Amino acid sequence: MAHDVEKGYREVPASAVIEMQRRGDDVTFVDVREQHEWNLFRIAGAIHIPVARVRDEAPRRLQTDRTILLYCARGGRAATAAATLAELGFANVLSLEGGLMAWVNAGGALEE
Repeated sequence: MAHDVEKGYREVPASAVIEMQRRGDDVTFVDVREQHEWNLFRIAGAIHIPVARVRDEAPRRLQTDRTILLYCARGGRAATAAATLAELGFANVLSLEGGLMAWVNAGGALEE
């Protein structure tokens, strides 16, 4: 799970994120899916910022010094959003590898 200097963020497997959650690590979960996807289900406690609005909303809604974990359905949009946050100067940015599909497969819980 080394920091990828070139990308400016780390992709982390669902099992590692579940472990972080179990330990009570101070992580802000950000769901970057569209509104209709968010309305169906999400990771408990997540903040919703659709990927298209990350550049505008993240600086005023997220703290640059906190660990931010971005996720979407399969991982692509989260990686795009993670790169944007890294570009904006966020220090510890993570992207959920495989998205919610991997999360559920690893035993992660969702809320409706």
